[in-house]
Amino acid sequence: MANRFYRTGSPPPFILQLKPGHPRIRTVVDKVKLSEVFDNLFANAIKYRRSDESLSVTVTCEALGDRYRVRVSDKGIGIESGSEVRIFEEGYRGPNAIKRAQGSGLGLWLARRYMREMGGDVTLEQPAGPTTFVVDIVKKKP
Repeated sequence: MANRFYRTGSPPPFILQLKPGHPRIRTVVDKVKLSEVFDNLFANAIKYRRSDESLSVTVTCEALGDRYRVRVSDKGIGIESGSEVRIFEEGYRGPNAIKRAQGSGLGLWLARRYMREMGGDVTLEQPAGPTTFVVDIVKKKP
């Protein structure tokens, strides 16, 4: 997925770190929608990165009961206080986001909508230092 964010011959815009030891995800979901969810999280990490440091995105995964929990963390500008709940509203963009980059305010709203349609969810676990989003994916039934 990360390859979608840069042109051939140019350096990648971020370092994607996959922590070792994560479970193999076995699920039955809409692959296009699931890709859109992660594409949005990666695109936001790029758009809202701090200009004073290289961008690094860390992805971890763990199996929890009937679902997998994937955490996507970056050290970007963060989510300002008061916007934590609203970032999942259709069309909402926080004050820092508006100043920083163009956008429609639909990305996180769609990500959450897609995951909920598939029985999972997207939530904000930590608004800053690093900003961490949690993607819950329902396990494939045996």
